[in-house]
Amino acid sequence: MKDLYGNILLSGGSTKFPGIFDRMSIEITALAPSSMKIKVFAPPHILSHFS
Repeated sequence: MKDLYGNILLSGGSTKFPGIFDRMSIEITALAPSSMKIKVFAPPHILSHFS
């Protein structure tokens, strides 16, 4: 579970919505156990991180 919550990657067209990164971070933090460290990534262009 630690790896799941610590490596959340947002991708696709919905990442262009204003505030989506903050909203996802807040909502996932609220649902996750309090001991879990949450890390959400939303790179501007996903392919630039894997090439």
